[in-house]
Amino acid sequence: MEKLDPEKLKLEEYIARGSFGSVYKGLYDGQEVADINKLNRNDFKSDSCLVSEYLGDGTLASYLNNHQELQLDVLIQFALDVARGLSYLHSKKIVHGDIKLDNLLLDNETRVKIINFGDSRLEASNGAEMTEDIGTKEGYNIPASEVWTLGSSGRKGDVFDFGASVLGDMIYFPKRAEPKILSQEMPESFGQIDGRLRQG
Repeated sequence: MEKLDPEKLKLEEYIARGSFGSVYKGLYDGQEVADINKLNRNDFKSDSCLVSEYLGDGTLASYLNNHQELQLDVLIQFALDVARGLSYLHSKKIVHGDIKLDNLLLDNETRVKIINFGDSRLEASNGAEMTEDIGTKEGYNIPASEVWTLGSSGRKGDVFDFGASVLGDMIYFPKRAEPKILSQEMPESFGQIDGRLRQG
């Protein structure tokens, strides 16, 4: 992680507060950024903060809500963006722990970025699965008991979340759940998405 010069950071607008800290829109050396300030972690100094690119096009959840007639290729690209992001995190032994549509933001090129690392964990050095509960587990279309029966809290849990909360919600998004949408075409759509994801 690169250390930045705090003198070049200028906070402009409060955005939100989450489990990880307060988020502000601002500028770093003249470039628009999002600053996660006042980290809510005991192992950080009180003046610590994280700076990332500013993603102002909203969450994937709101995008799907506002765009009801997306082509399958667009949904596949969203899925690939998330899958590649997860693959990168897992290659660094980072488990996100809360993959859902509200934790996926769109950049100005409509590419999906994973956010909200407040529930993330590093895997044990011996590669063992983590056993503690992580993430909010809200927003699923299946009961929480099934999440814990079928999923887990390590990398497999992230993959399970990806399938249940991302792929599932992208296809069966609440306002899409009309008889004409939930038709015989849906299994074929899932098959096409699965095939494209396997191709990378």
